[in-house]
Amino acid sequence: MYKKSIAFPARLLVLVLFLAVTLVPTFAKVEPVFAGGPVTGGAATNASVSPAATGDCGTFVRDVNYPDYSYVSKNTTITKTWLLHNCGTTNWQGYTVRKQYGIMGPGSFTLDKSCGAGADITVYVTFNTGSTVGKIESGYRVYNKNGVPFGPTFYFILNVK
Repeated sequence: MYKKSIAFPARLLVLVLFLAVTLVPTFAKVEPVFAGGPVTGGAATNASVSPAATGDCGTFVRDVNYPDYSYVSKNTTITKTWLLHNCGTTNWQGYTVRKQYGIMGPGSFTLDKSCGAGADITVYVTFNTGSTVGKIESGYRVYNKNGVPFGPTFYFILNVK
């Protein structure tokens, strides 16, 4: 008769636990509130000032309209709206929103109203969907008065039919 050894299953369990503790956090990344890393789509005008140092913090709350992959008609002017939250200590007065990628929507714009610390703000872009059928997308990010980006990139992905 064979004796069953528990050495192999025990070693396998230790290996699985080791991998779970060391590798899983690497794969389960959540975009940081302060995205102070490399800027995609344009350099900041004052990159030496970090968002944390200025008290700027922003989070994406939700799509107000046109959830991702919504269908829209071609050659239609729409206004895409997001809700963002000011989780920092600064007042977003005169802050800008700049396009990070995509071809639809304006390249940049100034927030049309201020947003105090702890408050929410509605951000929107108006654009024409164009005559080409297919997927369109663009992403935006908030920049403070010093030109330093902060918070996540918020975006739209729409299907033009």
